Amino acid sequence: SSMNLDNDVDLVIIDEAQAIGDDSRGMILQDVVEKIRDANPSARFLFLAPGATGFKLVGESVGLTNLDVRQTGLSPVVQNRISVRFPSENEHHVHLDLVTADRMEPIGLYTFERGFALDEDAKLAAVAEEFGGSGRSLVYATGAKNAEDLSELLALNREDRASKSLNELAKFIEQHVHKRYSLARFVRRGVAFHYGNMPSLLREGVETSFREGHLDYLCCTTTLFQGVNLPARNVFIDTPTRGNRGDLLEEASLWNFAGRAGRLGEEVVGNVFLVNYEKWEHKLLTERKPFLLKVAFKDTLDEDFDGVIDLLNAASDPTPDEERKRPEERITAAAGLVLFRAAQGSLEALLDRPNISLKPEQREQIFNSSSRALANLGLPESVLTTSWMVDPMAMASLLKRLRDGVRKKEFEKLMPVNPSSDSYEVYNSIFRRLYKHLGRAKLSGDENKGTRGYVSHVTVTALKWMRGEPLTQLVSEAIRFKLTAARQSKNKALEQAIVDGAIRDMFVTIEKTIRFTLVQWAKAYVDLLKFVLVEEGCPERVAQVYDFSLALELGVSTGTGRSLVEFGLSRITAAAVAGLITDSSLTPEKVKEWIRSQPEDMLSQLSGLVLAELRAKDLLAPLNTED
Repeated sequence: SSMNLDNDVDLVIIDEAQAIGDDSRGMILQDVVEKIRDANPSARFLFLAPGATGFKLVGESVGLTNLDVRQTGLSPVVQNRISVRFPSENEHHVHLDLVTADRMEPIGLYTFERGFALDEDAKLAAVAEEFGGSGRSLVYATGAKNAEDLSELLALNREDRASKSLNELAKFIEQHVHKRYSLARFVRRGVAFHYGNMPSLLREGVETSFREGHLDYLCCTTTLFQGVNLPARNVFIDTPTRGNRGDLLEEASLWNFAGRAGRLGEEVVGNVFLVNYEKWEHKLLTERKPFLLKVAFKDTLDEDFDGVIDLLNAASDPTPDEERKRPEERITAAAGLVLFRAAQGSLEALLDRPNISLKPEQREQIFNSSSRALANLGLPESVLTTSWMVDPMAMASLLKRLRDGVRKKEFEKLMPVNPSSDSYEVYNSIFRRLYKHLGRAKLSGDENKGTRGYVSHVTVTALKWMRGEPLTQLVSEAIRFKLTAARQSKNKALEQAIVDGAIRDMFVTIEKTIRFTLVQWAKAYVDLLKFVLVEEGCPERVAQVYDFSLALELGVSTGTGRSLVEFGLSRITAAAVAGLITDSSLTPEKVKEWIRSQPEDMLSQLSGLVLAELRAKDLLAPLNTED
């Protein structure tokens, strides 16, 4: 259900406004901003993007043609960008140069006891150890595994710290993720890693510990670039790339990360150490140049117009679904947005934006192709409104399958139920349907046994997640499975690496597969099924359709669990508290009453981070004593 915000919003702030250029995410942002603008004609909009130009383009894309652009180059802190290089004649020497727009300004040659003839990761860790001795340090990692590896290198040379705060964070990790998770061991030594797929309360715990000065080193990926205010004295970067393929980072992202060095009121001076900078193929941090904001929908029409038209025309093409090539994400999203706006009758407004430069014949093509596609696909407007970013051809294929099933009265196979019941069979059949139609996966035949096995694994994990089973349980089972498989195949990989890898994979399954892809697919499935039930004369069954998209997103399926999540609690805290309550149907008021009436020793079994979150949401009285 969506909130009605008509004429309730006075001010809309879009931070990191450059996200409007990010493929399907950018199109979702454009659509959301437009919807808010339509519902609140008198609202004011503030777009923020560091170092950007082209705000007029962004304003036009959402129908705001009178943006007033203000620019500031003022920085509240002194930030030194320092190139770190290693002369080949002596492994103990390190040259430092100040990087300016005009030249490299020599700072000096330093001699160390340690030698720096090391591989890249070890060299980055060694530089961080030598130059990050005072103040907090952020170390840039190209991905989740790299963040773990760098943290290990830093933690190996340190001893456990006598810190109550760090010990509490480590105990929380052992209690709520896994007792053998290496992050807990690193944290006790003042080092941690941070990446996007980690559970929110764990990420926040790490961020708070770093912000408060308990952690000395945080190895982090590009996730930290957006929305997290974590100032540090030092930032260490040894590459302008990301991921396993070494894709070049966007210049704005790299400057955003470097900008963590020094923050007003925290660190007046910040140092950005650029390791082996003279060897970087792209020296993006020499001079900050303004970058041009992009709009994903406009760019897709400009660069992939034929791809969008082909996808819309595929609705009239008799080629079987399994033989179609899966279209690019941004083409799917652009075609979906066009269809949704055509169904709504507002396609003309979308294409009339000043920044959309289509020739008259191209406009005609889009109008003709989208109206033909709407007629042929028969997708209801309600589904297009909420699921336009899902491949429309794939949704039409699912719609056909649901129609056949309802006509054959296969309700037991089709109807999602509350996952707290014994529901593996029904969900395995639903997820297979989703993967086959919306994911265009091939499932039949011996050659696709692996894919069927994967869908079964996703079903089991998603069911446990929806039931609110603690993360530690999901993780333990994944680790057990991976360790057994490794022993059977005589894989000599270190057990610790297998444990950490299994945890990392589980985080990806939960965040990327369950909480992103499956949530989108489940929303489309539920809406299409309800539409078909009414269409086929079974409206009384609509109320029995369990909205499993919400359970997939929140990781809870009971009334009590949902009430806890409604307070803004993380899933870890909601699951921990729900595990103590023997009533599955408490309203938010009743939940609050229950928590507040518990004796202190009852709640003392909850970890410090969980109790802190309950206090922050005003569900527990604040602590009287100072920590």
